[in-house]
Amino acid sequence: MSKIRRNDPCPCGSGKKYKKCCGRNENNINMNAVNNELYHIHQELISVATTTFDNQLDKQLKLFESPSIQDQETMEVYQTGLIPWIISSVPCLKNHETILKRFYRSTQGKLSMHARDIFVRWLHAKPSVYEIVSIDSPKKQFLQVKELGTENAFYIPFQHADDFMEGSLLVGIVIPFVGHHNFLFTMVKLYQRDKQNYMELIKEYSVDKEGLAKSFPKFLTAALSSESVENNWDNPVHEEVAHLFSEHMANKDMNDRAIIEGISIWNSFCEKEKPTIKKIEPYAAALDYYIQKVMLNRTDVKQAEIAEEYETSSSTLSNIYRRIKETV
Repeated sequence: MSKIRRNDPCPCGSGKKYKKCCGRNENNINMNAVNNELYHIHQELISVATTTFDNQLDKQLKLFESPSIQDQETMEVYQTGLIPWIISSVPCLKNHETILKRFYRSTQGKLSMHARDIFVRWLHAKPSVYEIVSIDSPKKQFLQVKELGTENAFYIPFQHADDFMEGSLLVGIVIPFVGHHNFLFTMVKLYQRDKQNYMELIKEYSVDKEGLAKSFPKFLTAALSSESVENNWDNPVHEEVAHLFSEHMANKDMNDRAIIEGISIWNSFCEKEKPTIKKIEPYAAALDYYIQKVMLNRTDVKQAEIAEEYETSSSTLSNIYRRIKETV
């Protein structure tokens, strides 16, 4: 927090200057103490939702099953994405209450005034889609994300930088803390990079001021269906590059997300540039270097080592890398 100047935009995403938002009472409150209260209540909410209200969650998950999702893995992702929406937006309890509203009523009296003022804002949080702007943000161990459509910026804490890549999209419900936000329960990662497609889906399934809250299951089904569309290769050599890249990345124990992202970027590059390829190794090497250097933010990766791995020259790799970077 000490790195945030008083006239900077507040990192909570309110759109106000820091001095007129979270920094307004910084001399009167212990921000760490308030956040500790909110962290505790956040974990308690997750515990209560998955134990006390597990039957209600299971019932709602069955109620909102999506017949159009066929494979088990995508269905599990879909159900995981539904849980925070059910907790916050579906009045599945007596008196037409959501799980979050019931939890708020039973616990808000335990909190300090400052923590309670932030906690009540969780009740109004809605699902949305966020793009990762920066992993190496001014606030260490925080992602900087922006909401598609509104361009509102938020800081989100993370554990492992390799789990995220700049430009990737996240679906979830963002809730405020002091000086930053977090996702309620969890988020869903979208691997495809076609932001325009998701912008159109948001527009299609948004309802007035409620946004995606009323039609979130339909939106998430459509979003995940877009994810499952396979890349189409006009040239079999282009597909060979993708396979070689995948093999090398897998042999280096790179995670599946990075491999999928790389293939998507390569497919987009091929569609735009339609490269004529005589040898696949330099292109796979350049794509490998791009993913590690640009997407995974690995400062220790070296062109010469990647070139040697693929048995190509550093100069050729460098030229193709620049073409990929400029096009993407």
